[in-house]
Amino acid sequence: MNDHQMTGGGTVPQWIHGMGVAVWVSDQNGKIVFMNDRAESVLGRDAAATIGMSCYQIVGGKDEDGKAWCEQNCQVQELAKKGQEIEPYTLRI
Repeated sequence: MNDHQMTGGGTVPQWIHGMGVAVWVSDQNGKIVFMNDRAESVLGRDAAATIGMSCYQIVGGKDEDGKAWCEQNCQVQELAKKGQEIEPYTLRI
């Protein structure tokens, strides 16, 4: 299987496209660098058109209580900037 090149460097394994969950990768500035096929479907956006855009503007996710989770300088982005581990989380889209 061939890996896919992400914008800005790095690769994503081909099998990521076959997952049944939406997966996107953002850089430390919150810009989307990769989106799998399921994310395209769930978000209704073409991956190529989202590359370089702010993830909070594309995803617009909410937590389980319906509160906005995706916003500029969100918790995930702040942890990424500090090089800290990001725990798995669930979003409503």
